[in-house]
Amino acid sequence: MNRLCLVCDKEIEPYPSWKAKGIKALSKLQKFCSRTCMYKGRNMSNHKFGSNHPSWKGGKSEQSCLQCDKKFLTTPSAIRRGGGKYCGYSCYTDSRKGKSRPYLWKKVERVCAQCKKEFMADSWFVDRGQGKFCSALCRSNFNKGENHYNWKGGNSYRRITGIRQWREAVLKRDNCTCQLCDAANVKSHAHHIKSYSEYPELRLDVGNGTCLCKGCHDAIHTNKFIWSVMLLALIAQDGSQERNAI
Repeated sequence: MNRLCLVCDKEIEPYPSWKAKGIKALSKLQKFCSRTCMYKGRNMSNHKFGSNHPSWKGGKSEQSCLQCDKKFLTTPSAIRRGGGKYCGYSCYTDSRKGKSRPYLWKKVERVCAQCKKEFMADSWFVDRGQGKFCSALCRSNFNKGENHYNWKGGNSYRRITGIRQWREAVLKRDNCTCQLCDAANVKSHAHHIKSYSEYPELRLDVGNGTCLCKGCHDAIHTNKFIWSVMLLALIAQDGSQERNAI
């Protein structure tokens, strides 16, 4: 005989898969005739759900939102963790502005270092040594020339008059062929044999230039001592009077 439902006392029909196998409803597996009765059975006194559970502590309690004073329900566990103070995330974020963070949101009056215009900046921004400019455009215009962190005395690297003609003359003389590895038909670089910065009087001297491929040019500037000695040795073997003059 089949079991009776614990809620409605209706006879429990076995699962369809059990019927096919001739198995009757088992007392340990089927206690309710439907899912609806199963949900109702959870609130019965003989089931340990909700207030019948031994760990029941009263359920959700009503709290008042600290931001909008709205009443809402929250769990005891949230209150124990220090939460349950706001009805939603929007009220929480609003509470973090203004009065809740007076130091971070305090404004101070500043004068732009570029245009001398007065503007307001956050105090925490000024304390970090910033807040000197009223806009990104003023900051960009200020950090030019002598004020730029990479200023080197006004020597415009590779922008002197005649440097383009010097490069073309060096590449034409060497037929755009690397003087270290003899690579041809590659992107050629005009290299100063004696340093561009240390010998300003030789910057436009064609005899102080040589043609190199990109790989050899990078190698020379990576380890100038070794490669420069090798380059000077190769040039010494060259019969060009123009080069031997340096």
